[in-house]
Amino acid sequence: MVIELKHVKKIYDKNGIEVVKDFNLTIQDKEFIVFVGPSGCGKSTTLRMIAGLEDITAGTISFDGKVINDLLPGERNIGMVFQSYALYPNMSVYKNMEFPLKIAKVPVDERKKRIEEAAEILGLTEYLERKPKNLSGGQRQRVAVGREIVRDCNLFLFDEPLSNLDAKLRVQMRTELSNLHRRLQKTFIYVTHDQIEAMTMASRIVIMYNGVVQQVGAPKEVYDWPENMFVAGFIGTPAMNFIKGIVNEDHTFVSGDLTLNIPDDKYETLVKNDYVGKEVVLGIRPENIDDNVKANINVCPITVENPELLGFEYNLIFKVNDAQVISRINATNIVKPGETVNLHFDLEKAHFFDVETTRRIR
Repeated sequence: MVIELKHVKKIYDKNGIEVVKDFNLTIQDKEFIVFVGPSGCGKSTTLRMIAGLEDITAGTISFDGKVINDLLPGERNIGMVFQSYALYPNMSVYKNMEFPLKIAKVPVDERKKRIEEAAEILGLTEYLERKPKNLSGGQRQRVAVGREIVRDCNLFLFDEPLSNLDAKLRVQMRTELSNLHRRLQKTFIYVTHDQIEAMTMASRIVIMYNGVVQQVGAPKEVYDWPENMFVAGFIGTPAMNFIKGIVNEDHTFVSGDLTLNIPDDKYETLVKNDYVGKEVVLGIRPENIDDNVKANINVCPITVENPELLGFEYNLIFKVNDAQVISRINATNIVKPGETVNLHFDLEKAHFFDVETTRRIR
C-alpha cells in the first residue's frame, strides 16, 4: 500500500495549538517508515491521523490514490499496536488473537489457520492457552502484534510499542519486528522517541521537531548528512559535538585555543556562501575525534575532564571554548582525569552550520 500525506495539519480547537504543520510525505509499498523525535513533536498525532483516530484539520491522506480523510478507523484496513498491550486479561492468548476475527465474522477454520500461522511467526505456539498475566512483557507485546497480524492488513502502525520493555527485551523485539516486516512484506509505520530504534529498523526515517518534518532519508543518509543542527544532535549516540568558531582567510577554523585546518572542498563551500571572517558552528561526531596521532594534520593536545570507560572504548569529555566535547577512542591505554592527550580532529567528516538558521552550510 502506498500512503501519501499532502499538506496535513492538526490544530487542536481547545487551545489553537498547531501540533502538526504542513506534513508532506509519500510512503512506498512495503517500506518500514519510522517517525522519530522528542516528546510533543507531533509524531504520534500524525500516526493517529493516518489511523483515523484523530481528525485532520487540513490536507489529505491517501491510500493507493484514494483519499481516506473521512473513513472511520475500522474502514481503513489497518493494524495498530500501541504502547500498552491492551490485552483482555480474562482471555487466553488464542482468544485474544481470535477476537478481531470473530468481530469480522471470519469462519472458524480460517481463524484457526491464521492464529496458528501468526503464533508460529511470533514464537507464541506454546503459549496459546496461557492468560496474559502468565506472560513476560515481551511475550505480551508479541500477542498484541499477533492480534493485528491475523487480520491480514495492508498497513501496520506502531505507536512506541517497546517503551514498556527493559533494554534487553527492546533489542530482542527490534530484531523480531524487523524480521516480521521482511516476512510479511507489508507497509510498516512506526513511532518512537528512541533514535536507536529508528536507525536499526527503518528503511527511511522521518525526523520531526515542533510539528515540522526536519529531514526524511535512509538512516545512513541522515546520520552522515544532517540537514540542520537539530537532526545532527538528535541522531547519533553520543550526540554530534558543536563548537562555535571563526572561519579565517588562511583556511583555518579557530575556537579559543583550538585551531584546525579546513579541507579545501569545505573551505570553498564556506567561501562561496560568504562565511570567511564570520562565526559558524563546527559539527563533528565523537568517533571523528580519534587518537590517530599519526595523522599529519589537525592533531591537537586536549585536557581530559572526565574519561568514561565503556569496556572496549573511552568517551573522553573535554572543553573547547566553554563547549563540552566528546571523543570516542579505543580503550588501549588508561586515561585519567586531568591528563593531556593528543587527539586528531577529522574535518573531512565534519560539517559546518549557520549560527542563526542552524542549517548545514552546503
